[in-house]
Amino acid sequence: MVAAGASSLKANVVWSAARNWVVRLGSAVVFFILARILPPEQIGLFSAALAVIAFVEIVAENGLGDAVIQSSRFTDEIVVAALWCNLVIGSATAVVLYTISPLLEDWLQAPGLAAILSTLILAVLLNSISYVPQAVMRRKFLYKSLAIRATVATGVSGLVGLALAIAGYGIWSMVVQFNLFCALNCLIVWRVSPIRLFVRPDFGHLRQLMQFGFQIFLSRVLYFASTRIIEFVLLYKFGPVTLAYYIMGSRITFIASQLLTAVTVDVALTSFSRSVSDLPRLVGMYLDSLSFSTFVSVPVFVGLAAIAPEFCTVVFGEKGENAVPFMIATSVLQAVLAGQALNGSLLSARGFPGYSACILVLQSVLALAVLLPDWQMTASHYIFVYCGAIASTTIVYFLLLRHVISIRFADFAAVIFPAYAASVLMYACIAGVRYALDRSIGDLGLLVATVLTGIIVYTGFMAALYPAYLRKNVGHIWSRKNLGKGAKA
Repeated sequence: MVAAGASSLKANVVWSAARNWVVRLGSAVVFFILARILPPEQIGLFSAALAVIAFVEIVAENGLGDAVIQSSRFTDEIVVAALWCNLVIGSATAVVLYTISPLLEDWLQAPGLAAILSTLILAVLLNSISYVPQAVMRRKFLYKSLAIRATVATGVSGLVGLALAIAGYGIWSMVVQFNLFCALNCLIVWRVSPIRLFVRPDFGHLRQLMQFGFQIFLSRVLYFASTRIIEFVLLYKFGPVTLAYYIMGSRITFIASQLLTAVTVDVALTSFSRSVSDLPRLVGMYLDSLSFSTFVSVPVFVGLAAIAPEFCTVVFGEKGENAVPFMIATSVLQAVLAGQALNGSLLSARGFPGYSACILVLQSVLALAVLLPDWQMTASHYIFVYCGAIASTTIVYFLLLRHVISIRFADFAAVIFPAYAASVLMYACIAGVRYALDRSIGDLGLLVATVLTGIIVYTGFMAALYPAYLRKNVGHIWSRKNLGKGAKA
């Protein structure tokens, strides 16, 4: 019989993963269909509005949700105080957004942006009263309820958005879909939330929560600056159509990045936390986790770059051809950054969380340095230069790790080389298959052929030259799949 604690842990891991996968993959499917139906101008304009809303929500949430989860003190009075704080800040940011939306429309040269932002303010208000209840549910490990909420909200809002798009409502189908998702999320969360509202708020403890929350807020602002400022630059310099192609090309890459990061960090965190005081063991755990991370992530991202021409055409139709350079650039970038999530976890485990913040600052500065000057380049060139600048921070991360845990470059290179070597060969073979077939079997047939080629080449290379490496990392996957099965009574 499985031990109760192990069974509960396994269930929470499964439900937490289900929540993330349902929202991200469900929203991706809806987006892919909408992108085929709607013109690029509308996709780009709505994407610009979502980028603005994403920043506004960082301000509205201000890290209080994470502070509630992490706080050593947890009472209904403290939770209600945090809830009121989020509501006040969310309402204030909504008012500011409504006031400046015409200015944003003029500055970004995006006619129609103000009207969309004014409507999406409803989502900001709904989310501002949902952050704390969701945090409480996470603290109480109510991941099953969160997963059900995500499934219902994603499914219903997605179907409504698709129906409106087919009926000819254009960009407003996406606006309605987003607002409906937030409304359903808010309704379901409050229906199952364990919060007791009718208590006196404890605003005295709120200051400590906000001090912790500010660190989370600052890191999110820096991450936003390094990853999403590109969207505003493309809109301003090249217009909503180019932004639409960038969003179409980068969407699947960033979804894969979020999902794979969650998996690889999950593998690493327990090992790091148990080995902080034993430096040689910690280094070994890190190298083992880095080996697994690159084994899983690098072929996915290099593969996405390799199949970009077929993928974009199959998913988006003829308009997808313009998204190919963006998918290639962002996929290669994520392949280079494959180990950075682990680096951040390791630095935090060793007591140097500020180093990760410094990397975010550096990435933000590099992004601004590349994107803000008026270079005479095409949008595609902008993206490749931007991605190259962000990728260069990998060198700085290694230097920090060398300082913190005295890791040798030879050891570092040894664990990542097999995945990158196999992935480069995989890329070359996919290009060869594309050249040989020359679309003679259609875009969908060529996509299937290139994907199968990538899988066969990657696994074949590993099996032939690095069989022990292959067995060890497949063993990692199997151990996560069978989490809790070994705890017998």
